[in-house]
Amino acid sequence: MMLFIFISFISSTLHRGDDPYAILGVSRDATMQEIRSAFRKIAFDHHPDRHKGDEESYKIWLRANDAYDLLTDPQSKLRYDQYGTVSDDDYNQQNQNQNSHYYSNHYYQNYQTSRNYQTSENYENTKPKYTAPLVTQQLFPYLARDGSEWIIFVSQNFDCPKCPKQQEIWDELANEIKDYVKVGRLDATQAPDLIEKLGVTTLPQFLSVKMINTEKQEYKVKKIGNHFKSKENAVSAVFKHWKSSIKTINDYHSFENWLNKNSNKVHVIEISNEKKISIHFRYSASKLRKNAIFGSVQTSSISNFQKE
Repeated sequence: MMLFIFISFISSTLHRGDDPYAILGVSRDATMQEIRSAFRKIAFDHHPDRHKGDEESYKIWLRANDAYDLLTDPQSKLRYDQYGTVSDDDYNQQNQNQNSHYYSNHYYQNYQTSRNYQTSENYENTKPKYTAPLVTQQLFPYLARDGSEWIIFVSQNFDCPKCPKQQEIWDELANEIKDYVKVGRLDATQAPDLIEKLGVTTLPQFLSVKMINTEKQEYKVKKIGNHFKSKENAVSAVFKHWKSSIKTINDYHSFENWLNKNSNKVHVIEISNEKKISIHFRYSASKLRKNAIFGSVQTSSISNFQKE
């Protein structure tokens, strides 16, 4: 049996208008070493163990931690430097406001008429959705220099009929995988040199990108796809790229065959009441595929597991 433990973290103390650089006392062009040094000093000076019962010092310590977390996370730092946003909700709200002029007068009038009668269900349908950060060709080499994999969506705002629909699917995909891989989108018109380096010839395009040479800014690029019918199709393509393999087990016979396969490897199984295999389990299957094999069972099929 596999036990999944989910840990909830305290929400960030940073709010719209806060400046993480100012909180740490560094300039906007500070190096990562300067940021770390400034954080260590504040963390030491205001550590709760040194100021027990001092609520103000504790708040300074908390805010320094949150500012440091933001500035040492490439995507969060990029968002703040570009848009001044300190959280996903802040960024999504700003993004929604910036694009509000695209809404038609008809939509606006209908919204104004109905907003006082809006149900919680309607709110769920209209609340801001996750939008992956826009990455520029100037910043991307800096963000990718550690060799981490990025899943990138490349598009442009004109002369690309498929781009709007694929953008919607991309945002849904990015929201699903952002906890496991770095995600970003590129505007082909704003990053022509980078697009050429990545070998993009058609739009839109979903890519896996890793920097393999920082001096020459060379990348290892794999194409994931250019057109998906749904988020589910896009998710499947990403996990196919990651070589994630999970056996769906429906009865005792298939379970026994699965157990007898690769007996030298650890067998990991997920039992779930969901019809779809969880993203976390699929990611685990991709990362541990050399040492383990994975299977999935739906609770609805448990009755089929009686030994004949």
